[in-house]
Amino acid sequence: MFCKQIHEDKMLIADSVAVKVNNSQEVFIGVGNHLKYVKFENGERNVQWFDTQFRGKILGIEIVRDTLGCFVLVHGGRYLAVFELVEGSLQRLSGCQFSDLISSVHCENDLSNICVITGHNIALLVNFRESLEVTKKAKCEDNSTLYCSHVEGAKWEDFVVYSGTALGDVILWKPSDIQAGILHRFTAHKGVVFSIETDKNLLVTTSDDRSARIWRKDKLNGSSLVSLYGHKSRVFKSKIIEKNGLKFILTIGEDSNLCVWHESGKFLFRKTLFSGAVIWNLDHDPNTDTVFTSGSDGNVKKINLKEILEKGITEIPRKPLLDEKISKILFLDSETILVIASEMFLLKQEISGEWKPSKKIPIPEIYISLIENVNGNILICSNHEARILQISSGIPQEEIRNANLLEGLIRTFYLIAPGEFFFVDDRGNCAITNKSLKVLNQFSISICKDLWYTKWITVARKFGEFLLLGDRSGNLHLWRVLAGEIIKKCEVRSVHGNLGVTQVFPEEDSEISARFWTSGRDGILRKFHFDKFHESFNEIFTEKVPITWVERIIQLKTGQKVILGFNDENLVAWDRNQGIIFQLCTGGGHKYWDFAINPAQDCASVLSVWDKQPFLDKFSLPETNFQEIPCHNWHSKSCNSVEILKDNSGKFGKPLLISGGDDNVLRINFLGNELIPVSEVVPHISNIRAIKVKNLQENIFLAISVGGRAQICLTKILLNDKPEVQEYLNFMLKSKDFRKNRQKIDFCPETRFMCLTIDEIDIFIGCSDGYIRKFTLQNEKISLVSSVFYGRCILNIQIIEYLDNKVLITMGTDGKIILWDTKNFLEDSLPIYSILHHESGINCFDIWAEDGKFTLLTGGDDQKITKSVFHFENGRVIQDETPKTAFLHFAQVTGIKIANPDTFYSTSVDQRVIKGNLHKLTSESERFTSVSDLKGLNLLSDREVLVFGAGVESIEF
Repeated sequence: MFCKQIHEDKMLIADSVAVKVNNSQEVFIGVGNHLKYVKFENGERNVQWFDTQFRGKILGIEIVRDTLGCFVLVHGGRYLAVFELVEGSLQRLSGCQFSDLISSVHCENDLSNICVITGHNIALLVNFRESLEVTKKAKCEDNSTLYCSHVEGAKWEDFVVYSGTALGDVILWKPSDIQAGILHRFTAHKGVVFSIETDKNLLVTTSDDRSARIWRKDKLNGSSLVSLYGHKSRVFKSKIIEKNGLKFILTIGEDSNLCVWHESGKFLFRKTLFSGAVIWNLDHDPNTDTVFTSGSDGNVKKINLKEILEKGITEIPRKPLLDEKISKILFLDSETILVIASEMFLLKQEISGEWKPSKKIPIPEIYISLIENVNGNILICSNHEARILQISSGIPQEEIRNANLLEGLIRTFYLIAPGEFFFVDDRGNCAITNKSLKVLNQFSISICKDLWYTKWITVARKFGEFLLLGDRSGNLHLWRVLAGEIIKKCEVRSVHGNLGVTQVFPEEDSEISARFWTSGRDGILRKFHFDKFHESFNEIFTEKVPITWVERIIQLKTGQKVILGFNDENLVAWDRNQGIIFQLCTGGGHKYWDFAINPAQDCASVLSVWDKQPFLDKFSLPETNFQEIPCHNWHSKSCNSVEILKDNSGKFGKPLLISGGDDNVLRINFLGNELIPVSEVVPHISNIRAIKVKNLQENIFLAISVGGRAQICLTKILLNDKPEVQEYLNFMLKSKDFRKNRQKIDFCPETRFMCLTIDEIDIFIGCSDGYIRKFTLQNEKISLVSSVFYGRCILNIQIIEYLDNKVLITMGTDGKIILWDTKNFLEDSLPIYSILHHESGINCFDIWAEDGKFTLLTGGDDQKITKSVFHFENGRVIQDETPKTAFLHFAQVTGIKIANPDTFYSTSVDQRVIKGNLHKLTSESERFTSVSDLKGLNLLSDREVLVFGAGVESIEF
């Protein structure tokens, strides 16, 4: 076994099961079977990659130091490797292979020996200096298969092993005194014990019963000190850390969450760090209180817990800003707050940080229906009048007043453009005014049938002479505002369900067009393109965010967007790069709250009302220049299909990789030494099974993706100076798409579209219910043309051309190759040719056409690779070579490509990538890939392939 260093920009995304912090500037990461050493120096990031040659993932990394230097122990499966860190460079020293799986490793204090615990509860003492030779061996009398283990002690004579079993037991035993048997055994959980962590007094265990438990080491005969239930799924790892004499427990698991607990069991903090990916491991840097976590999507993310730990230490109770009961409160700026209680007054922040009330503000004795901040001034609406109070030197002065603005009670106000206001009363009367409250346009609309709504119009925004309104029912309305009249142009219904549109956020506005985002109470942001010439707008993009009730989109000076909204009773601030950056219990979105950013834009303040008392909280905004390990824009679950769009223009210099998988996301990246994100689209409600790309015109492409719930999604890709992605069409098959005389079987809503091929405007799709369906794409509409029932799940489909004819070739779970005539593809059509290639399902195929002959290469569930050659003669299929079979893999073959008439590449669930001879069907060379659950293979060149599944890797032969 050997280990080799590879290029620092290795293109590899795979399970990151192990992460270890050396110091605040250096971190070691296990990416599949590769060791990644990341070092930050002088603001730059340096990366070294090492291919360990392990036949499996790196499962653990340990760092040990002595007077001779710093050493890194890496293990995975049955393999162990030792590296030395010399002057910022990593060098491999030695490695060995054991006969059993390694559970954990632990080093003696003087670095002379390593204790290795194997999967069958065996302790081995390995000499560190002498090529990892085993010098001692001890076996526990309980030989249960271990799911985890942990070793304490400085020497072999002192070592105590904690072993976790599948039955939920923890076994304590001493390798140097094996005759004494098991020291102690206790049941820790109702499921598998996944991890054991100890310090001087505490022991923490985690399990698949969704809990972590804290035990006192001197009272293991009794019950646990406390059980921690904060995760929604399996808890894989824990970490005990200490801060100012207090201990805290960190836990991570399958639900993508990091939880922080006080040793007493008090829950302190939870954050979702990965979007649906499993968090496998974590480590802590005590100098900066930064936690590094690694996940199944190949990413390592870090979070600073300094503020969280300090709050856990001080436990200062949250105090209200005022003892007075209030009715309304809002920011005028980051240092001034307007309060309405029994009287109206201002709160000003002094240099000391204290908030003190200013002079009282006289208010109308009649009911105040609306109060708003307008560029630092106060707008007050009461009955049918509106007034603006200007704040000068802390003294409010009435500046403007319109006593008869509208007929009814004014309920709604919006700043629709610089210097233009929009008012709506409870009768549907609307008024557009200038900043002096002079009415420019007045009209009446009724777009809500429920008259009891206190707020009909939920958003309003002006684009030139066009007014965009959003209503309480979630609809968008476009009106053209002219002198003295308003004309309705178009309407888009149910943009955000039936709970209302909460904001219109303009992105760009010109004389001919505009683009804007909308938010709502459905957890989705939608992007629209507004064509002013045609007086219409259409949706071009959607983005799902982890906030159920989106209220505001805030753009910082840096260009970053912070999304504010509510998850149940919690106010949440979310950033795409850092995830949820703030979470505060405020009672829900119906409560009064406000938000302000300080002038330096490094922190923000949140006002909230709880039990009629105001509370003020602060949180830090995301930085743009912090040292971060780059995250890959890859799938959190297995990728099922990849299409590579080559840049023939040379404008970008990189091909475009379009991928879809079980996370329902269509991801678009530039493919280089690493993935450069372009966009991610979430049009599918179930998994994506297959993707094809069609060239519409120069620099404009159409990605057609199909998948679960019989869904077809079309996404337009525009390769202009800056790549742009637009959602184009979305189609779902329903039973009404069939005529009654064709409905031979009941339509199943669980039907999946498994594969597709494109022929000009026709789309042929193989389905899980045994149908081959033909659709047509015409006039921006998808229509079902015909379908043929074959009776087996269709796994692959392709059109092949010869002379002026086209033939449809399909492959299913029965292992047969079936050919169909595309010209007469009707319900009663029969195959024109059939041949058995495999004993079961055909997972992958490729066709090479040369001199009128077609070489067909397939891979299947029966682990076979099969080749056959045929040609067409007078409309008939003539077999030139009978099927020839080879067994080159040890599991299902999932990817195969023909590079040239002599060479093919194949991959399999066995994680081997083979370069083979096409004539002899023999292997010429092979590579092991770190990507698990392999789903396919694509060619980058004659010598380089891209494999994908639970990750992605480029491999050069």
